[in-house]
Amino acid sequence: MSLTPTITSVHGQYRKMERERYRTIHCKNSIHRADHFINFCITAHSIQDYILEHINKIQKSEADSQKEIWNGNPIIKAVVEISNSSKHFKIRNVKTKKPRQVTTKNVKKTKSKFVEIRESSDGTIWTNIEEVNDYSVHISDGSRHNLDEFMKSVLAFWKAELKSHGVIIRRQSCASLIGE
Repeated sequence: MSLTPTITSVHGQYRKMERERYRTIHCKNSIHRADHFINFCITAHSIQDYILEHINKIQKSEADSQKEIWNGNPIIKAVVEISNSSKHFKIRNVKTKKPRQVTTKNVKKTKSKFVEIRESSDGTIWTNIEEVNDYSVHISDGSRHNLDEFMKSVLAFWKAELKSHGVIIRRQSCASLIGE
């Protein structure tokens, strides 16, 4: 029995990440956008456990070694730190219990342009450009990413990682992705 009804496999966890990205980029309220982004990061961090189960690296030493490799990617490390920051008031060293310095620089409020392109039933195409509240993620390597490009990079990383372990992620239906 699964306590997570939509997440019964590594595929399900990846698809949940895609849905969280969709919710984040389509949300116009900055507080809700931030909430969806945090949920994306939590899901993107927890996929590590799903992959470790899938590749049968369940011994602590094996799992820690693999996580260290993944955390060598500054974007994945940022996901881990954002996720853990949302779960704990302070991130602490496991052994000393002293506050631990994070490497992710910050997540800042910003503005981004959102372009919507639609085609009506008669074939007329129209566009709408709107400035929306957004956030940018400033990571340890000095780069800055708006939420959409950051989340795309995370999804691409995990998709490639899954593929390297023989897991092919197929597109989920549009109805599943957007909740229709």
